[in-house]
Amino acid sequence: DSYIFLLQQKEENNLALAAAVPKGRIIDSAFNLSKPQSPKKMKLAFTTFILALLLPVLFVIIKQMLTVKFEDKHALRKLTNLPIAGELCVSTATDTVVVKEGDTSSIVELFRLLRTNLQFLLTAKDSKVVLLTSSVSGEGKSFISINLAMSLSLLNKKVVLVGLDIRNPRLMDYMKVRSKIGMTSYLASNSMTESEIIVPSTYSPNLDVIFSGSIPPNPSELLLSDRLDHLFAYLREQYDYVIVDSAPVGMVSDTFSLMRIADATLYVCRANYTHKDHIMYVNELVATGKLKNVALVINGTTARQGYGYGYGAHMQKKK
Repeated sequence: DSYIFLLQQKEENNLALAAAVPKGRIIDSAFNLSKPQSPKKMKLAFTTFILALLLPVLFVIIKQMLTVKFEDKHALRKLTNLPIAGELCVSTATDTVVVKEGDTSSIVELFRLLRTNLQFLLTAKDSKVVLLTSSVSGEGKSFISINLAMSLSLLNKKVVLVGLDIRNPRLMDYMKVRSKIGMTSYLASNSMTESEIIVPSTYSPNLDVIFSGSIPPNPSELLLSDRLDHLFAYLREQYDYVIVDSAPVGMVSDTFSLMRIADATLYVCRANYTHKDHIMYVNELVATGKLKNVALVINGTTARQGYGYGYGAHMQKKK
């Protein structure tokens, strides 16, 4: 009985002790912060500064990767080491022939600058033949050919403009002339003389034109004819400058066969129109010798000629 009593007392003592133990225990004492735990101002400012530096750079890189056309002269210089002979702004004139005697508009002054730079390509004494080409149609090749020829004729030099884009002739449309006889008629005939296909221009007494004529079924073969060499030998004797409007090299290979008669090549490209791949193609053509003595002409930019344009505006203000 005494043993059972002791066990009973032991259990009662354990129950009393268990009831006295607290239900919770303090692990860490409570404390307060005078500043917020998050966000960290210095860390946030540093992160914002880094993002402000990286995001514009990332935007420019992505934009350049997605842009397939060059925008201006500076963008073109990054794509090629070829010299740039001229930069022509967008013309608002309704007439294709914008170069006229006494005109000092911006586009005319830029053509005069192109005319001056052309002399650095024609360094040899007998260098007279300038061939104009481009990558694709729509870059302004024929427009520049016409007005460059006009600009040269204003120097009292005898100039002839030759249309050798015989697959897609545009000179007659631009110059508002209709002529049944042209280059293809001469090349296909053994009896026609050079003087029969030369048409005096109505724009300048010093400018003559040889139009392409009707579209032939065998343009490549005609351009390889000896008659073409004989014609240009005659033109070299009769004229101070021979401007050739040829076909785009990115579409047909006709222009490559004309390198034998050309002294310099002006390659026309157009801002926000010509693809960067086309400029890479020009670099390849020059490196392989398919085009010789090449300089680029940029069409359709926002450039303005500094001296002629600014001087005239200044004089008007003074008056």
